[in-house]
Amino acid sequence: MRELIDRLRKRETTPAEELAESFSVSTRTVRTYVKRANMALRGVAHVKAERGRGYRLVVEDGTALDRLVEGSGRVRLPSMPRERVAYLADDLLSRSDWITLDELSELLYVSRTTISGDLRHVESALKKFDLSLERRPHHGIRVVGSEVDRRLCLASLVVDSEASDLIEASGSSLMLGQIDQCISSVASGMQDFVYRNLLVHIAIAIMRIRKHCYVPMDAVEMERLRSERSYDVAQSVARSIEKCFDIELPEEEVAYIAIHLGGKQMIDGEDEDGQPVISDEVWELVARMIELVRLDFRFDLGGDLELRMNLARHIVPLSVRMRHHMSVANPILQDIKQHYPLAYHMALDCAPLLVDAWGFDLTEDEVGYIALSFALALERARTALDKKSLLVVCATGEGSARLLECRLRQEFGTYIDRIVTCDASCIKDIDLTGIDYVISTVPLGKRLSRPTLVVSNFLEDVDISNVRSLLGRGQADDVSACFPPDLFLAHLEFDSKESLLDYLIDQLCERRRLPTGFRDLVWRREEVAQTSFGNQVAIPHPMEAMGNETVVCVGINEWPVDWGGKPVRLVLLTSVAREKGRELQGFYRATARFVTDATRVAQVIREQRHDGFVSLIECKNPT
Repeated sequence: MRELIDRLRKRETTPAEELAESFSVSTRTVRTYVKRANMALRGVAHVKAERGRGYRLVVEDGTALDRLVEGSGRVRLPSMPRERVAYLADDLLSRSDWITLDELSELLYVSRTTISGDLRHVESALKKFDLSLERRPHHGIRVVGSEVDRRLCLASLVVDSEASDLIEASGSSLMLGQIDQCISSVASGMQDFVYRNLLVHIAIAIMRIRKHCYVPMDAVEMERLRSERSYDVAQSVARSIEKCFDIELPEEEVAYIAIHLGGKQMIDGEDEDGQPVISDEVWELVARMIELVRLDFRFDLGGDLELRMNLARHIVPLSVRMRHHMSVANPILQDIKQHYPLAYHMALDCAPLLVDAWGFDLTEDEVGYIALSFALALERARTALDKKSLLVVCATGEGSARLLECRLRQEFGTYIDRIVTCDASCIKDIDLTGIDYVISTVPLGKRLSRPTLVVSNFLEDVDISNVRSLLGRGQADDVSACFPPDLFLAHLEFDSKESLLDYLIDQLCERRRLPTGFRDLVWRREEVAQTSFGNQVAIPHPMEAMGNETVVCVGINEWPVDWGGKPVRLVLLTSVAREKGRELQGFYRATARFVTDATRVAQVIREQRHDGFVSLIECKNPT
């Protein structure tokens, strides 16, 4: 590409025959070079064919062109299917004219059949943004849809790690540094990946404006946006962009920037003292989310003020993004699903509340962000709920008992609430009310009403291990009743998610007589977001608690089935009891611990034995 641009820069026009001779290729190949160069130069320059004269280079941004040519000696064509899909989507979104499948095939050096297959995936990506491909005989294909939707889709391609090369190809990366200078003053409090997302959206807007493609905005929406706090900030940003890029931004484009700033802000505004203001509507929605978690999961997080604030601060920009169909990529979504499945389940259950409030579907990426708030709350609750009270008994006096107390607090401080010490001779007079466990340095000779562990005076390594096991057991791990043997269905042979899940629903409803509507609520949950969590595990469940007991139907398929893009062999179809019960916390903890342990999951899939499964999920035989 560099040599082609250099030759075209030297003269006003250059005949195709001359270029063909210079490159020792045919004029048809020269046309291919020109097409490839135009794909790489979008937003920076383009090569124009003039009848009877040859090719002319039309420069839109000279500085950007110098940097692009200097950094790229040739155009890198995509080789993998996902790269091709991103490349094709970027090309079709950026052009307004028609292009044929033969031309695309020639550009990418793949067959027409391959291009047709890739375009099916392109159409799926476009559909998410209310865009589609229009086909016309003798013309080819082109994207149809609104300018706003085009920009949102283009931006999603740029921030996608699979399309990192498209950032260079589109020229947007050449702008990011300059845009950063224009908006850095208004980016206070934004996370890095959110800020980069904003940079990319503005870069895409500049590229489209240079092609005279503007965002339409009706009068009612314009009037509403003018009253938003973000509009004043957007005006300041727009003036800086106009000066930096020598372009003129109409009022509609200022409003477009305001929408994106509103989609990134953390609060509704500030009061006279500079304190954050969150609307009553948002507070009410947060309260409903926390109450739903209490009813469905039996975790009472109502007293966690930090959770309420985190959810409220996230919901404010989320409402803007949902209203304007804006997407924000979540780079840690899979990690959230893998390491915090319970929190992700809670966020899934809350998603319909947000959909009802604003009338728009929630993406998995957004569900993941909500799950983070619940994960933090669960960690805080776990620390508070799991703390135990101990009675420490020694035979060598109060001094050694205090020394053992210090050692225990040093090793297990986050798990211990209160430690009471006594001499072995006084054990018969001790009131065990409020005591969870007894730890003694001598055999006590009598059976106590509390679990008792004998350790050495100086708490050796084996003692530390035994104490850790003691503090980690109890009701929380007693979940065997939730996994009855008659609902452990091994060696299944189904070819699809639909057939496998329907079979498990049939078995669970028949053997536990669940209420009518259980099936519909399970499939409604699947429509909101996929319930696969990696490690070949899926945990489908209904939108609300329905049964009289918490029970899981376990299904193990002989081969993986596609579950929303992930391979799944082990399915835990879960029905949670309607009645309240602290024991559910132990069920969720044990299940979460199991599904995130790839070794244990693989062992269950390999052995397909009920007793082995229960043993592993209760952590009786850790691997």
